[in-house]
Amino acid sequence: MIITKIRILIVCGISVSAWADAIPVHLDHNNVRVTYETLTLPGDEAMGLVGLNYQQRFGSYWYGGLGVYGAAAGERGGFFTGGFEGGLRYPLLSDFEAEMGLFIGGGGGGAAPQGGGLMLRPHIGLTYGNSDIRAGLQLSQIEFPNGAIKSSQIAAVVDLPFESFRLDGGYRGRLDSLSYDTEGMFQRSLKPVQGTFGIEMQHYIPSSGSRKTDGSLMSASFDTVGIRYENFLSRNVVWHLSTAGAMSGGADGYAEIFSGMGWRYGLFERASNKSRLTMNLDGAIGLGGGGKIATGGGSMGKATVGLTYRMNPQWSADLRGGYVQSVDGEFSGELMSFSLNHPFVTIKPSSGTFEDQRFDYELIRSDWQVRPIHETYLSAQRKGGDSAGVSLVGMQMDSLTGGIGYFYGKALGAYSGGAGGYVSGTLGIGINYRLPLSMSLYTQAGVGAGGGGGIDVGSGAIVEAEAGVRYEAVSNTNLWIGAGLTKSIAGELETPTLKGGIMYRFSTVKNKRLLY
Repeated sequence: MIITKIRILIVCGISVSAWADAIPVHLDHNNVRVTYETLTLPGDEAMGLVGLNYQQRFGSYWYGGLGVYGAAAGERGGFFTGGFEGGLRYPLLSDFEAEMGLFIGGGGGGAAPQGGGLMLRPHIGLTYGNSDIRAGLQLSQIEFPNGAIKSSQIAAVVDLPFESFRLDGGYRGRLDSLSYDTEGMFQRSLKPVQGTFGIEMQHYIPSSGSRKTDGSLMSASFDTVGIRYENFLSRNVVWHLSTAGAMSGGADGYAEIFSGMGWRYGLFERASNKSRLTMNLDGAIGLGGGGKIATGGGSMGKATVGLTYRMNPQWSADLRGGYVQSVDGEFSGELMSFSLNHPFVTIKPSSGTFEDQRFDYELIRSDWQVRPIHETYLSAQRKGGDSAGVSLVGMQMDSLTGGIGYFYGKALGAYSGGAGGYVSGTLGIGINYRLPLSMSLYTQAGVGAGGGGGIDVGSGAIVEAEAGVRYEAVSNTNLWIGAGLTKSIAGELETPTLKGGIMYRFSTVKNKRLLY
């Protein structure tokens, strides 16, 4: 009895101490949304469009986030747009929720009449469900104001709500009391989830019957570069998401996004020693096209088998081989892929209690910057020989190293300048240098892939470099402007660039020790 009382006093003392200087942690309410709708293009042509959105709730009713839309049926495989969405949700009776929102973005492709690429998608809708899943319908209108697409239709909606922890970007204190703070403030405990993030290169070898959009046979292989994310659902089962664009082989403009499930099995594993070699089997469905590759409406399937070698706790490498098939197009073939991956363990909210958890609390902070971007190519060279300015919209995510450096990933899509359908994605490194008066300088450089919209990028590989200045307007939020150069490696594109936007800094929590 005495020992029990002492334990209670110790726990209460720790809790009071934690509350005296609580960690600035926030519980964010998020949502992954999938939509499907059928557009009517000029000439009564039908195009099935899949939307994938990440949304975060602000306050009681407002939300904002990112969205990607891609062709899945019809004749426009390779049609992609990306941008930003915001709106208002209002709860009704019996778990119904009404909403209205607006998507603004840029893109196109698949030889669609998208003009400069600016896409607007206002909608109103109604959903029904709970905190695990919701479903509903929307009345949406998709318009390309500087093109020939304007269509109103009914969209089917599926929402997958989830929660996440976020720390103030400027917090540099200890995380020892985080479990007590989250349980006291939000009635949530800490749950570890293992994942990997990697850079993936793929080599596609078209089958003998594969064709280009002009009807001719494909005679050359091509390569892509992109990113791959995996989330472990259990010790052996993973969910994965990947996106890539062509960088060599004459398929500039080809882009894809896939999601699927995989199975992992450690080879030669012992009870006392985790295997460094893992067999992996994966299946995925997705959207792809562009680059004159005849993927039909854009829906595709992919299956791979391969090996993962864990070099150390921080890095692993994958080698896979497999097969890809368009659903209603004339493209199929074999593929080989290689990826370099960084395993990690994120900390997510759980409805269980602190005492229910069974993992080592070696908590550390991960620092991030997210920046919506407006970028202008001042003189983008076209395949016809002329050059003109192009405006693009997109997003960059920075992973801060803890010093003055950072790694970044960036995606852009054209919305004006007669280059609708041009998209690019780059990965690179950067440096920040602080100045007085809440100012700082930055410089960064990266490599990636781009194509579409008639811009002369050769085989698709591009490089970029830029520098600029930032000003901290309010805590964790910067205004920034920059200038740089974007150049294709094998094409004629070589253009000065101007860019600017806002930048928000935040932190997430992860565990130092892997689960499996």
